[in-house]
Amino acid sequence: MELKACLSSCITLCTRPCEWRLCALQVDGCIDWSVDLKTYMALAGEPVRVKCALFYSYIRTNYSMAQSTGLRLMWYKNKGDLEEPIIFSEVRMSKDEDSIWFHSADLQDSGFYTCVLRNSTYCMKVSMSLTVAENESGLCYNSKIRYLEKSEVTKRKTISCPDIEDYKTASQEPDVVWYKRGQELVLGQEEEFDDTGGKESGLQ
Repeated sequence: MELKACLSSCITLCTRPCEWRLCALQVDGCIDWSVDLKTYMALAGEPVRVKCALFYSYIRTNYSMAQSTGLRLMWYKNKGDLEEPIIFSEVRMSKDEDSIWFHSADLQDSGFYTCVLRNSTYCMKVSMSLTVAENESGLCYNSKIRYLEKSEVTKRKTISCPDIEDYKTASQEPDVVWYKRGQELVLGQEEEFDDTGGKESGLQ
């Protein structure tokens, strides 16, 4: 009982001061943190993982601890003013603890996804934005969802493939392939480039 009481106390403690963003609203008995600042982006046909931001920015506990206290995590997709429960299909989309895995993202997957953590007396939720786009003609990327990196002229720059940790599993490390203007360069998670131009990374 002492452990549950401690966790319940920790869960209600926000880790982001209200002056950093809009304060949460309580709607229908549920604390609503609106839309998280982090946005997710993916190319059509590629995998993407959308993580429930509650466990990373808003409460001081993780999925396993929350589950042990009787809290349930539910997912919804926003359609206009409505939130529709997500029916998970292992073929294209599945739930993995605190995340949604899109095994092959589709253009229709773009939108806002809401995770709700609740039991009979407690409720908190937040929404995450996902943008899925197609490659531009003749390119292996879409300019609208690229991650931008800046560096000084003549200076060396190390570029890391973004969110690579989300694709690692206990049994397998992803292979990262780097491209420049559509041409494959070298393998590795981090590579150094001396010249300018667009670089793209992909998983195999």
